[in-house]
Amino acid sequence: MNNNRLGKYFLWILIFSCGSTQALEGNLSNIAPEEEEQAISDAGQNTLNALMKEFKPDIINLAPELYIDEHVIVTPNSDYNAFADIPKKKIIIPFSFVEEIYLQAQALFQITDEHRDLADFQRYLQYMAQAYNDKLHGKSQPVKSYWFWANINPPCCDNAEQQKKSLSRISSFMYESLAFPLAHEIGHIAFGHKAPNDITPSVSREQELEADGFALYLLDKHKIDVDPFFQSGFFRFALIEANGSTDLSENSTHPSAACRYERLVRPIFKRISNSPEQKETFNQNSKMQFNEAIKYFKKVRTNCEKNNLYVPA
Repeated sequence: MNNNRLGKYFLWILIFSCGSTQALEGNLSNIAPEEEEQAISDAGQNTLNALMKEFKPDIINLAPELYIDEHVIVTPNSDYNAFADIPKKKIIIPFSFVEEIYLQAQALFQITDEHRDLADFQRYLQYMAQAYNDKLHGKSQPVKSYWFWANINPPCCDNAEQQKKSLSRISSFMYESLAFPLAHEIGHIAFGHKAPNDITPSVSREQELEADGFALYLLDKHKIDVDPFFQSGFFRFALIEANGSTDLSENSTHPSAACRYERLVRPIFKRISNSPEQKETFNQNSKMQFNEAIKYFKKVRTNCEKNNLYVPA
């Protein structure tokens, strides 16, 4: 992980792990042209191809099927979440997943460029979570209309040249944001996991944690920063859960975002504990001091060891 960014973004990591948020409302209008959607889709596929090339020495013997054409693809699938088609040894990344990462990068860079309060980015994440909640309930909400809702001039793009420059800038964020979910799905196939319908929910949840561990190992080995995915994917999952929009019952096939996240940050917290410089950076940039964060996550860990569906109050 890039240590210079660690403290800056840990503020938002802690916010999403600590309690609920209220639903956001607004008048939405879709402004994304077809040309931009195609560019985003192409950028997502190029990113997946680059990551598969990077990971190849480690996974070619574990999951050679993934190197067959169109076995790791971006599709216009209506679902949001990336998933592994285990029987067919394929990994599907829905376009909506790639688009959200792209839009999050746009929002983050705009907020940084315009010297806005990072609270605007948290509001954006809340808005994205609400848009997804609405989609789950049959309400089609275009996620890009956030800027109109928040009365902020939308960022890129007015023309193809601006779009090209924007995609180039966003490419590293997209690379790092897609790396973890891709590696997680690779883990399912590499470990020979079974489809959720073929096992009990509790076994499925253990498979998810095992795939998370594999993803963290793979990213660490290749020195890929996991922080952007913590900003993007886990934020949204946790915000949705905090709003009570996800049924985390004993029939759930996935652990709660908080329990998954707590496991993933253990090595990060260990690293900070051994570095006075990183600890100071953390304390300077987060609303929660490092010692308080340690206590908080110990509480999460204790609850998750009892029940991996735990959601912080």
